[in-house]
Amino acid sequence: MWTKHGKSITGAHLITIENFWQCPEKYSFIYPTWTVLHFHNVQGYKVPVSDPDESITCRVYTPAGRGSFPVHLNFHGDGWVFGGLGSEAAWCRSICNESSIIVIDVEYRLTPEFPFPVALHDCWAAVRWAHANAELLNLDPSSISAGGLSSGGRYTAVLAHFAVTVLPLGSQTAVDGSSRDRYAMCQR
Repeated sequence: MWTKHGKSITGAHLITIENFWQCPEKYSFIYPTWTVLHFHNVQGYKVPVSDPDESITCRVYTPAGRGSFPVHLNFHGDGWVFGGLGSEAAWCRSICNESSIIVIDVEYRLTPEFPFPVALHDCWAAVRWAHANAELLNLDPSSISAGGLSSGGRYTAVLAHFAVTVLPLGSQTAVDGSSRDRYAMCQR
């Protein structure tokens, strides 16, 4: 996939922050898009975060049918520096449609403007927000999973540790180039 879709992306070390913010899509790895059958609803929400006090956007994909639905939080990849809600939108739509689950795509804040651990705190805030807003979102708070590709997978692994005693995750899927078993599903 990288050779076909990513070879035209300029390396992060070759662009300035100013150039990046003029057109982030130009420098982000956008996963291939495909046609997905209609799903019920997609809506953006502002989720309050701290460190510093602001908000992030979460895009919530809801399948057709009656809830409450299981939910999966997606944390995009792209090396902590790039990416966003558009990076894995096709994947989120497909999972929502094919699995009849709510998918919450989280647009955490990126480095270097927001150094570690800001993005990690953003991801944790999104998990807590989903749990606290289960009724509003029509989701089953006992069936929350999280996952991500690359940097998003690493955040997912850390969140699993945060969640153990506070708000257990049903499962986590971390697809990360640095892990030995790249497509491992970890379950409680």
